Amino acid sequence: MGLFLKYKLKKVIRIADRVFIPTEILNKVLEECRKKFPFALAGIFYGKKIISDYYFFQKNVRSNREYSDFFEQYGEFYKDNRFGFVLDSREQLKLMRDIEMQDKKILAVFHTHIIRKAIPTKIDLDLAYPDPGIFHVIIAMRNPRKPDVRAFKFINQQFEKIKIVTKKLTGIELSML
Repeated sequence: MGLFLKYKLKKVIRIADRVFIPTEILNKVLEECRKKFPFALAGIFYGKKIISDYYFFQKNVRSNREYSDFFEQYGEFYKDNRFGFVLDSREQLKLMRDIEMQDKKILAVFHTHIIRKAIPTKIDLDLAYPDPGIFHVIIAMRNPRKPDVRAFKFINQQFEKIKIVTKKLTGIELSML
């Protein structure tokens, strides 16, 4: 995935053993993943207290020589530029500022696995943003009609699987976002 987050993030409110993703948002994200398949995607979920929006990073600088060399040290699999995603630092910084201006926070990062399971890889572990308040969501696209979505929290240099709770939001709940 290659989320080189260098921008100071605000502390987030979270429930330690689960992440809540509104059904409407998760469905939109999965639809976009299907449209862009077989290419790797990465993005964020953000909101004030709960996830209320998402963003897909538009520019993947993974094929830049410096990142290609980095990815390829993880093995033959990563010689294919479709596998792996590295954020463009300018796009990332602009997004962070926009989110902060809305008085919102990043609550989770997400990325796709094109042919691997929704389980963190060694490279995911090495590149994970170390804030335990930010969840990591992996969307496995091995079967694009039925993606496998799993969430993890990153604690003590390892990923711990957590439950994803989805629910259609009511009008009152939507007004509180």
